[in-house]
Amino acid sequence: MNSLSDKIINRMEEMPKGTIYANNDFYDLGNSDAIRQSLSRLTNENKIYRLIDGYYTIPYYIEIIHEYSYPSNDELAKKIADKYAWNIAPYEDTALNRIGISTQVPVAYEYISDGPYREYEYMDKTIKFKHTANRNISPYSQQVSLIIQSIKAIGKDNITDKHIQIIKHYKDEYVYDDLLKETKSLPVWVYNIIKIICEETMNE
Repeated sequence: MNSLSDKIINRMEEMPKGTIYANNDFYDLGNSDAIRQSLSRLTNENKIYRLIDGYYTIPYYIEIIHEYSYPSNDELAKKIADKYAWNIAPYEDTALNRIGISTQVPVAYEYISDGPYREYEYMDKTIKFKHTANRNISPYSQQVSLIIQSIKAIGKDNITDKHIQIIKHYKDEYVYDDLLKETKSLPVWVYNIIKIICEETMNE
């Protein structure tokens, strides 16, 4: 009969390298203390890699450069949110980087969340979750939330035609819902910018 460690490593190896696992992904295999001990043992044996406390992966090895590739800060943030059933959306500089307005790597990866305030250190960066009311996130898809947060990060008086074009390109690529209908409850100035973006698409 396979040991708990064997069951855990077999499950992880069934998925693509770089997939992130939390402790609770293995709760069906045994009790929490035994799972924690098995994950620690597998880490010490270099069979898996610990990203932060409670989160693990098997990194992907890139032959051409002889280096391992690890999950991004954004991927880890999404996994943390998934574990706790939080709704999240990129915030300020993180949103601008994700949508393509800024090419500068954020000092900290920030997200608004309907969960509590939390911070995690990963790969020499900080992942921050900032609490907001659920109504500011849950009605929207990840793609729509990114557009909203990008507009808010730029600010009412700072948005330019270049910003409009970048956001429009993202919308045309990734948003399939009726953006105007979905965002009617937003502050008027944000809605008006979204209306301009949608009109740009309709005029093509």
